[in-house]
Amino acid sequence: MILFSIYIFGLIVSIWLLNKQEGSKFFTSKKNISWLFSGLSLFMLSLSVDQGQFLTGIIANKGMTGLWIIWVGWIGAFIIPLVFAPYWKKLDFISDNQFLLYRFPGRGGKILHIFRALYVGVLVVALSICFHMIGFSRVISYYFDVSVEGAILLCGGVLALYTLKNVFDIKLKLDAFHAGIYLLSFVVILFFLWNESRGITGITEYFNINPEKKAIFPTEENQSAWFSIAVILGIQWWSCNLFDGGGPEMSRYTAVKDSRSARLTGLLPIVMSFVLGNLLLLSVLLVLGSSHKGQINELTYIETIFNVVPDNLSPLVIAGIFGVFITTAESLLIWGSSFL
Repeated sequence: MILFSIYIFGLIVSIWLLNKQEGSKFFTSKKNISWLFSGLSLFMLSLSVDQGQFLTGIIANKGMTGLWIIWVGWIGAFIIPLVFAPYWKKLDFISDNQFLLYRFPGRGGKILHIFRALYVGVLVVALSICFHMIGFSRVISYYFDVSVEGAILLCGGVLALYTLKNVFDIKLKLDAFHAGIYLLSFVVILFFLWNESRGITGITEYFNINPEKKAIFPTEENQSAWFSIAVILGIQWWSCNLFDGGGPEMSRYTAVKDSRSARLTGLLPIVMSFVLGNLLLLSVLLVLGSSHKGQINELTYIETIFNVVPDNLSPLVIAGIFGVFITTAESLLIWGSSFL
């Protein structure tokens, strides 16, 4: 707890000192950010602190078939960086909500603009932040052995401190720093999970004990699973996802120097997410392989990680998970407040 507090305090002081030098643009950049920083920030935004917990729960309950709800997200993944990112760079809006005023001119467009500002800026963003706070509070609650309520208050307090003194250019650079910490912590997690599960042996044993969870496609007997996949492919993936690059990621495309940098900003997280996504799935399978004899739920992922990672390296893991939480939650706050 002391090390974690020192780490948070050092980051907040650094933000405060850098803020004096950078200026006070909260929602936009000075347009000179490297595509590497902007792309790493977008990569961190694509992560979720509860991804490992979520995947563990899916495979434990539905098997590999349940992962289709994740895999369909790759449909149209390259459309945004190759098609829409350069256009967002040219438009250079403060928020993607401004586009409604140009797309639907007149009174109707203004009403829609105000409605979406309130709907997204207040309700959607608040609910999204709640999901991330619950995911991170589970980690804090388990690791520091505090109540869930206390962990949520701690998460909210830290997030409030971050938003008191921050500018967008500093945030992008800090996101890139957190990306480095996260990648390092993930390597540590993967290494010790591999040793604990005896590599492929543990995964093989898990699927031998639970053969029904091995199939990627549903069996003929499981008609309900086929129906679920049809609904996901036919309705959910296109109705619940933005494929025009709007949302909090838009500001990453406008923060860079030119259209080429905007494309690279969009391509970098796609490549990284593909590699890290498969490694994350491997880590979940290793968790299942090392704990298949007990009761498995979403919290099994967190419990297994901190059981196998040595105590002297666990602060690094906490710092990596915190980086994912603060990057995404703060990005949502900035996006929602830019609407308002």
